[in-house]
Amino acid sequence: MNAAFAGYLVCTLWFSSGAAIGPVPVAVTPAEQNLGLAGLDDVGAGLLFAWTDDQVRTFWMHGTRVPLRVLFLDAGGRIFDLQKMAANSDARHASHGLAREALELPDGPRSASNVAVGDRLERRRCQ
Repeated sequence: MNAAFAGYLVCTLWFSSGAAIGPVPVAVTPAEQNLGLAGLDDVGAGLLFAWTDDQVRTFWMHGTRVPLRVLFLDAGGRIFDLQKMAANSDARHASHGLAREALELPDGPRSASNVAVGDRLERRRCQ
């Protein structure tokens, strides 16, 4: 786990597709969410963003050195939107619906996850 995430809650996530992703740190405070994965060369398994309400969420990649995918999850844990995001881009990526959580994953050949729109987050183990 990257030292940048010391003190973060860390979870492993299991999806209905059979994919297991983790460990991923969980960004819950505005400061953690604003920083995201910016400035890192190694983003590990990714980063989970968690909120207590449902809203349209917007992501951007300013200062983020590696390409990512962002998966938007509804309050029931269903992935309803997946967008690819280019490294170090100021393009905005807004969820196409109300998101309770978002999961940023490395994109490209390093990406080992087999998750897609329609899959559901079924279980998580956090520490």
